[in-house]
Formats: sequence, structure tokens, C-alpha cells
Amino acid sequence: MDKELNRLKEFCVEVLEYINRTEHEEIPFLKDMIKVVSSFKNKRDINSTVSEVIEMSQDYTGEKLELLNETLEAKNLPSLTFMRSKESRLVLSIVQRGAIKTDDEFRLLNSYLNETSTKKSSSVSIESVNSLLRAYETNQ
Repeated sequence: MDKELNRLKEFCVEVLEYINRTEHEEIPFLKDMIKVVSSFKNKRDINSTVSEVIEMSQDYTGEKLELLNETLEAKNLPSLTFMRSKESRLVLSIVQRGAIKTDDEFRLLNSYLNETSTKKSSSVSIESVNSLLRAYETNQ
């Protein structure tokens, strides 16, 4: 099986387990999500889940983020910080390309737009992202 696929699966499982351990109450659907992630056979299946996991952990900052990053790195997995920056680079490359090619890219830009609408600074203009999302929706 693909080494990158396994690393992404392990990343998702570890983050989901960490979320479940650190919340006040266990979140039952996370266990189901872990089972689904474990069953993925190709990278196409895992890509949208990676984005979802990153989005689910957006509130992790400071000490909570540092502890999660340490946990991931101890298992030779990419840190959440790295994966967040990887998504930022993907957003930038889609905007520079000027077109959304897949539903996963659409979801990524939509998530990015939701996140940046509450922030004042961004490396990608909200207008550019909105334009790409509208064009993609029109063509679907």
C-alpha cells in the first residue's frame, strides 16, 4: 500500500483520537470516522478527510496545538501546523491557477473562505476565492 496514504491515514486517526481524548466528553462519531479512515484504499478517498480533520482542529492553538504537534511528530507523522500550511499552499496554487478542478478543491476553498472571513489579513483575496467558487458552481 502507498506509504503516503498510510501516513495520511495515521495522521487523521491520531488527530481524531487526540480530539476525543482532550474534549470534555467523548464524541461518538469520531470513533466511526476513525473506522472509515482506516478502511481507505487510495489517496483520493483520504484527501477530503484530511481537510475535514484540519478544519475540525482549527481551534487548536497554543499549548493544545504544541502537544498535538509533539504527539504527531513522535510518531513520525506530519505536524498539524505543517498540514495547515500545506493547505494554505494548496489554496494559493488553486487561486493562481485560476480554476477549481475538483469537488475537493471546491471544499478546500470554501473552508478557507469561511476561516478568513473572520480574519483581517490573508495572503489570498476573498474576492478571488469567491469568484472561483461561483465559477465552479455555475459549471456544475
